[in-house]
Amino acid sequence: MQQNKATKRALTAGLSYVETYKATSTLEKITRLFLLKKVFGKNTNTLEERDALISLRRDIILNSIGDKIVDSDEAHFYVFFYFPSYYLLLRTFVKPDNPLALYLIRILQTSIMTEKGWAPPGRLEPYSWTTALALLTITFWIADCKKYGICDKHVTNKLNTIKKGDMTFMHAYIERCPLNGGLCNKIDEINREYGDNKIFLDIPYNAVYRTFEKELVKTIEKNGLIPVMAKNSLKSKALLCKICTYIQQCKYGLADISCPTHNIPFELGLMLGLSRNCVILKQKDATIPSDISGIEYVEYQNTDELSSKLSLWIKDNTDR
Repeated sequence: MQQNKATKRALTAGLSYVETYKATSTLEKITRLFLLKKVFGKNTNTLEERDALISLRRDIILNSIGDKIVDSDEAHFYVFFYFPSYYLLLRTFVKPDNPLALYLIRILQTSIMTEKGWAPPGRLEPYSWTTALALLTITFWIADCKKYGICDKHVTNKLNTIKKGDMTFMHAYIERCPLNGGLCNKIDEINREYGDNKIFLDIPYNAVYRTFEKELVKTIEKNGLIPVMAKNSLKSKALLCKICTYIQQCKYGLADISCPTHNIPFELGLMLGLSRNCVILKQKDATIPSDISGIEYVEYQNTDELSSKLSLWIKDNTDR
């Protein structure tokens, strides 16, 4: 279709507005990315995409999932209406097996399977427009799975790892870097090196602990995980940035609080703040820092007990 000068000016002005708009809410962030990619055909920044996903993750955590939405006098729908809307926007820049996408789709499917939002038996139409939108969204998601060659088994395996209401599965990034005051500028590096089978070791690096360190590494590798230690890299960067980057490259974390050093509690706090699934270790006679006295830990006396208890934790808490 030919565009006259007025139309071209309007499109140019619209693109300029969208490109310079400072989105704050989750809806604004995702909608802006959708417009840039789908409407204007522009490439979007990975940092912006990750920021939108982090914002959505935060919204879902803060809202009580399962509250019912009333959109007519007698119709009740038990899913927030923006769930399907968000997927229809998200699909522009995430694959259908993205954890957030799967989470949203699973909520929609569960609601439909339990007939919440549907008319009584004998009537085919849904109670509300939100139910129809949910069905449309699922149809698009199935088409997306076919497009990317994602099979049912792969989806089922991923869905089985997501507990209802549990958002810790989401690969979280630090929201505000303590060094530059903005978004983490290592996200591309983190994405390249991230592994679902990696575990960051927050442990003492001294001669007294050396025997336990060797046992930890051996046990972790035997159970199919890859240990990551900051001391094994000589990359030149700020120490805090280095530690933070490695933690974000790992799905799991391990901290041994047996030795009273300052960095171990700090790194443990960073792992917990980034929603890493962490095991906390402590030798039997060691003192527990008061700040984490209420958190469950694994106690051991020797290397054999350390190995057996850590193996059990890996079996119960990971996908191995």
